[in-house]
Amino acid sequence: MKLWLLALLAPLVRARDKERFSEQLWIESFQDGRLLAQFEFVTVLDDVPRRPDTLDVPDSEQHYTVVPLALGQILREYAVTELHLLLNAGKWNYQSWGVPLVPNVASGAELWAWMGRTHDEAPEIVDARWRGLTNALAGLFCASLGSMDARRTIVPGIAFSPEGDLPGDYPHSLRYATMPSEHVCTENLTPFVKLLPCKAHVGIASLLNPHRLFEADWHGMSITVRWLEGTGIELRLGFGAVMDPVRLSEDTMRRDWSLHSLFGRPLHKSCLIASKSKILVGMGPTSEGSVLLPYGPNLHKISDTQSLAVYDISHNQEEFELSQQWVDEQSFEYDDLLLHLVFSPPRDDLRRASTLEAVLAVPPHATLDVTVSFRKAFILYTEHPPDAHRGWDLPPAVLTPLCEASLNATGLVHSYGLGPLELGANACGSRIYTSTLLVDLATPDFSMPYNVIIMTSTVVALFFGSIFNLLTRKFVIVRVA
Repeated sequence: MKLWLLALLAPLVRARDKERFSEQLWIESFQDGRLLAQFEFVTVLDDVPRRPDTLDVPDSEQHYTVVPLALGQILREYAVTELHLLLNAGKWNYQSWGVPLVPNVASGAELWAWMGRTHDEAPEIVDARWRGLTNALAGLFCASLGSMDARRTIVPGIAFSPEGDLPGDYPHSLRYATMPSEHVCTENLTPFVKLLPCKAHVGIASLLNPHRLFEADWHGMSITVRWLEGTGIELRLGFGAVMDPVRLSEDTMRRDWSLHSLFGRPLHKSCLIASKSKILVGMGPTSEGSVLLPYGPNLHKISDTQSLAVYDISHNQEEFELSQQWVDEQSFEYDDLLLHLVFSPPRDDLRRASTLEAVLAVPPHATLDVTVSFRKAFILYTEHPPDAHRGWDLPPAVLTPLCEASLNATGLVHSYGLGPLELGANACGSRIYTSTLLVDLATPDFSMPYNVIIMTSTVVALFFGSIFNLLTRKFVIVRVA
C-alpha cells in the first residue's frame, strides 16, 4: 500500500517542481493621499520556448499543472519567446505618483512580442504569425486586439529590447502595436482571473473586486511572458490600481485604509498551490506617523527613508485583515468661501442665445479662474443644426479690459510684420478671445421619420391594392365548350 501511494505521489511532486507559482500584493501610499495596489502572480515553467523550425510539424503534447493551457498553446503555436500585453485606463500622474512599478502605463492597449524565426524565413511569414497571435489573444482576453493590423504595427529597433533572454540558436523578430482607444474592463478581468490556478476563490486573487478596481483613478492589467536562461519560462500576470482611500472612507474623510475598505472584502484562506504568498506595504516619508495592523511584520530596510513591511500569508487558513492608520491625523472639511454669488437663469424658449456678462476686478500678478457649469438639454429634432452629430459649437468668451484714463498703459503687445507694437491709449478697448467649445448633445435617430413614412406607405399601398382589387374585380363564369 505504501509503495502504491509513493508511486501516485511521485508524478505530483515532479509536476510541482517543474512548475512553481507565487503571488504577492504591493501597497504603497503616495504624497497626494492615494495609494497603489499592485497584484503580481508569477508562474515559472522549467521549459524552453518552441523552436521556429518545428512549426511545420505537429507540436508535442504539453501537460501543464499550473500554467494556463490556453495561453501555453498560443505561445507554442506561434513560437513566441517573449510577450508583453497591457490594457490600461486612466492617466498616470508622474508628478504625484512617481515612477510606476510596471513601466508600461500608457492608456489603451499595448502589445509587443519577440517571435523566433528561421534564418531564411520571410518577413511576410512573421507578419502572418503576428496576425494569428493578435487574433488568438483577442479571443482569449475578450479584447479588440485583432484590429492591430499593419496600419498599427511597427518594428522598433531600439526602444523595446527584450527583458528576458533570447535563445541564440535562431534569430528573433519584434512586432509592436498599440490601440489607445482600447481600455480594460470587466470582460477582460474575467478571463484574466481564469488563468490563475486558484481563480478568485482563495488567496490574494480573492481581493480582485471589479467594482472597486474599475472605479480607481488609474487601473491596468498586464500579461508578461519571458524566458530566463537557467530558470525557465516566466509568466507574470499583474493588475494595478491607484485608489483614493479618502473617497472610499465615505464619512470619515481620512486616508486610513484596510483591505476591506479598499477591495470591499477581507482576505480569506491562502492559495495552497502558491509556494509564496506575501503582502508588501511600502513605508516611506508618506507613511510617517502611521501604524500597521496587525503588528509584527518583517521589516526590510531599502534606504534611509524607505522600508518594506512584509506579511507572509502562505499558510494562512483564517480571515486576514490588514490596515494602516494615521492616529494623530484629524479629518477636516474645507469650506468654499463665496464673496459674492451671481445667478443668471438661461432663456427657456431655446430660440435666443443667453448672455453672461460680468465686470471683474483682477489684482496685478493674479490668476482668475472663471468656471461655468451647465446642464445639457434635450431639444427637438427640428432644432438641431444640419450636422447634428458633430455637436454644437459655442462661441469663444470675449475679455475686454476696462481701464481708467490713468491706467491706459498695459502690457499687451501685438506682433506684426514690422515687429512688436505696444498698445497705447486704445488698449482698454481691445478684446481677448478664448478658444471655442464643442458640446456634444444627445441626437435622435433622424432616419426614424423616413423609415416610418416608408413603412406606412408600403402598408397602405399593399392594403389599398388588395381592397381596390376586391372592389373592382368582377367574377364571371366562363363556360368551356
